[in-house]
Amino acid sequence: GRLVIADTGRINGNLVYHSDHKLTDEEKKRVSGEVKFVQKERGYFDDSDVDKFIDDSIWFSIFFKLAFAVMGFLLLLFPATQFLNQRFKQQKVVSHALWGLIPILVYPSATLLSVILVITIPLAISLALAFIPVLFITKLIGMTVIGGLIAEALKLNSKSRFLYFLIGVILFSLLSFIPYIGFVLLILVSSIGCGVLMSSLFQKSILK
Repeated sequence: GRLVIADTGRINGNLVYHSDHKLTDEEKKRVSGEVKFVQKERGYFDDSDVDKFIDDSIWFSIFFKLAFAVMGFLLLLFPATQFLNQRFKQQKVVSHALWGLIPILVYPSATLLSVILVITIPLAISLALAFIPVLFITKLIGMTVIGGLIAEALKLNSKSRFLYFLIGVILFSLLSFIPYIGFVLLILVSSIGCGVLMSSLFQKSILK
């Protein structure tokens, strides 16, 4: 902040102040005692604090993305994920995204409704505890499928779910740093992953 002493203002006694700017000589004459400038005022919204918070947030985001990538590669080692070696055509991916968007939107509403009804609070707790694992799995599948699309566009000969996931996670990580884009990408990727997962669980045809 900045301290200003108006033309009609007067301060009797000494003045010790914190401000972004020092008082002018004319303002100092309106103080009867000694004027001492200590340092810039630091508050909750100090610029350096904001910058530090942003820096910490970026490093935390990078650490989280690396942890997700490592856990994703480990999960892809399981034989159950071998179906992700297949490349999905764009039309099929759009279909999976649309079907997968339904449970993505219903899930939080069902959790909230379970809390409101009180009697279904145990169900709400179960849904809340399952949220992180479900989100992780759907993101992993979605990124792998998108990576397969990109590999197809680049005409890469390799058909490896590990390569697809690597491409998808790098692209997602870079784009998610753009403001407001990260949330939209999360919904898109999770919807694709959820649609593919439901198709696999219910033994629907998966286009190779």
